Amino acid sequence: IQNPTETGIAMNKESFVFATSFDNDVTAGFVVELEDEEKFKTILKTQFEKNDADIAFEEKDGVTVLVSDEFDDEICLAWKNGVLLFLGHNSYEEGVTMQMAVNFLNNEKENSISSSESFNSFYKNKKDISFWMNYEPLMDAQKQSLGMYGSMINLDFSDCYMYGFVSFEKGKVEMEYTADLNDKMKEMYNDFPYMKEGIDNAILDFMPAPSLLSFSFALDINNLYKYMLEMMGETIKAQAGLLDSQVEKELGMNMEDALATIG
Repeated sequence: IQNPTETGIAMNKESFVFATSFDNDVTAGFVVELEDEEKFKTILKTQFEKNDADIAFEEKDGVTVLVSDEFDDEICLAWKNGVLLFLGHNSYEEGVTMQMAVNFLNNEKENSISSSESFNSFYKNKKDISFWMNYEPLMDAQKQSLGMYGSMINLDFSDCYMYGFVSFEKGKVEMEYTADLNDKMKEMYNDFPYMKEGIDNAILDFMPAPSLLSFSFALDINNLYKYMLEMMGETIKAQAGLLDSQVEKELGMNMEDALATIG
């Protein structure tokens, strides 16, 4: 492709990547504006013909879907009203991913990310690269993966979000990150603040001069340990108490002094 505009895709406009959970499987999508549907169809036909592959375009509930033997049931390419969606879903059942793509493109605003106050606030401050994450479904999936132990995690991640930005400025790249927590999570962190303000500059003497990438963070290990215990239910806390006693017996010092040797 010599001229990107010949693809019919708006290469010079915003594109979006998203991930969500469906039946405990991750579904990922890429969304971009489609400026010229006929150009896009032409480029698809040309590229697939090079691989001797047949393709067809089907209409389903107002959505145009690319159909080809080259695509398995885990991926789908579909578009509607100038919005192009490339969707991937871990499913071997015929038609599931296609139906998901159709549902996404026919989604109502009140059921979309644009109904989220947190996302809208984040999007108003967008930079060259911006990312936003809802903690709640991520942590729910993590709890499920831990089975019995997941049910012992004593945390409410509702209305907890993380977002960050990357800006490419002249001669530098700037990054920033924010954790937007609910009141309960804020209170827990204020009780056990595990991020320190500073770092010992003497550590820099051990880093090579031609380092490609470096970053720093400072942790209060004692507070981090207490924070993690607070996350757990009473059963885990009781087990941790036995571990504390064992560590104190083996090292001849209490857990707080032992953790202080780390940071």
